[in-house]
Amino acid sequence: MISTNEVFFPWKPEYSVHDSVIDDQHRQLVALINDLYVAMAEGQGHTAVEPVLTRLTIYIRTHFWYEENKMERLDYPATMQHKEDHRKLLQQVELYVKGWSDHQSVSVLEIATFLKYWLSNHIGQTDRALAQYLTTQIGTAGSYTGSRRLRPGPGKSA
Repeated sequence: MISTNEVFFPWKPEYSVHDSVIDDQHRQLVALINDLYVAMAEGQGHTAVEPVLTRLTIYIRTHFWYEENKMERLDYPATMQHKEDHRKLLQQVELYVKGWSDHQSVSVLEIATFLKYWLSNHIGQTDRALAQYLTTQIGTAGSYTGSRRLRPGPGKSA
């Protein structure tokens, strides 16, 4: 059995994109990846891992929806590429989950490791660029907490 004394995917300050809502969502994704790892490391079995995979998949969809909606409303120039990155990840996660659910040779460690590296790279590169854009559009990206009405995107009425 693998030791769970150390956190598999620790949150680091450099992961912050200085948007409180997105940072909170990223922290939740990191926590879910850690939950997945712990369930596997402690040998909790299929009945424990499956609900974590389900929660993780649902939360990924929720986070992507939030981020994509925000990009569209702020006319973020790289929205289409960012959405494509999200689509590819979700497709890969769904393949992993299906493999796990169908008792194929997909290990939870493989899924958790993939998600850890994908998320840390995505935050560090793609979401960092989004954060820089948010800073120029809103002033301080972290000041947007969801209560302020964003201006409508192209072709949308106010």
